[in-house]
Amino acid sequence: MRLELNHNEQLIGRSHLILKSGSYIKKYYPLDQTEMFDTWWLNHVKQTTKLFKIVHPDLYVSEITDNNFYCVTQNYIEHNESKDYSYQLNISNYLSIINDLGFDYAKRDMQWYNLIYRKEDEKPFCIDWDAHEVLYSEEHAYEYYKSELINDTWKSLFNISDEDAESTFNILWRMI
Repeated sequence: MRLELNHNEQLIGRSHLILKSGSYIKKYYPLDQTEMFDTWWLNHVKQTTKLFKIVHPDLYVSEITDNNFYCVTQNYIEHNESKDYSYQLNISNYLSIINDLGFDYAKRDMQWYNLIYRKEDEKPFCIDWDAHEVLYSEEHAYEYYKSELINDTWKSLFNISDEDAESTFNILWRMI
């Protein structure tokens, strides 16, 4: 299996094959149809892409599948990193996913580096939609979001205590 890069494409990212091509990001997921797990994995990624389209229809461009890759294309955004914004704002923006997906699904890997703010208007975007979590109730959603958004990475980055992180999360959760 071989991926040919066009003259204006550049490999970026840390997982899968992620290319910046002009004003687009293309994320390639290699396919190997010989194993049952790969079929499950591809279906999971395709379902995650459907959720991504619901949350960010203005970021999503297209998706295609050929014999070697499933490719999701999205618009490239000139952005600021979430670490330049407050913990409260970042957590609030991650919790806003609930407005679109309800308590049924959530994005996996809700780290600070997967939340960006468009430079021109500071609109937040959750990126890196490789996987999702199926939630079974509002209580399960609460526990899942809490575990993702009150972890040591967040607390260390924003230099906040366990108590402050939990208090902020609970206040924002009640506002949903």
